[in-house]
Amino acid sequence: MGRPLVLGQLHDYVSGELIDDTDDERLRQKIGHMLLDELGYQRADLDVGRRVPVRSGPYQAAYQVDFAVTLTERTALLIRYCPGALVAAERPTVALARRLRPYVIPRAVITNGMDARLLDVDTGEVLATGLAAIPRRQALAQLRQEHRFTELSSRRRDAEDRILVAFDALESECDRLPCCADSS
Repeated sequence: MGRPLVLGQLHDYVSGELIDDTDDERLRQKIGHMLLDELGYQRADLDVGRRVPVRSGPYQAAYQVDFAVTLTERTALLIRYCPGALVAAERPTVALARRLRPYVIPRAVITNGMDARLLDVDTGEVLATGLAAIPRRQALAQLRQEHRFTELSSRRRDAEDRILVAFDALESECDRLPCCADSS
């Protein structure tokens, strides 16, 4: 994958912080605009760009949560930006939503800025696809009221951490090797 081409700097629409301007960042900004301008979220609802360290045995990884949406002191939605095929990022996104907080976050979205998949974190099921699948604030507030925020057992949290470390290792391996190597 390499390093992204930095086109300059821009102000993050949600946080106001000065950040590198890349093609991927422009797509993240599109999601931030959508959350605030179209879906009814407030800046105070959104935690942006959090890096989450994960450890499993001697192995470690780090994942970025692009947006964590918190309503009434409970995070109810996690949004991750991942370029490329979304289906490959579903399982680590569910694992991250299960272990980010002491409780299971009910919904997660994986998006490449042009498409999205809304996931039920309890089951891992895809509930809807397309950018329109990202829930409006009102719908998420209703879910927040109805959802039981259960805690995972330490055994289950450890399993989710192993999944995250394994997916990170797979991505890293793909970055080091040519994916389209000539097999002749």
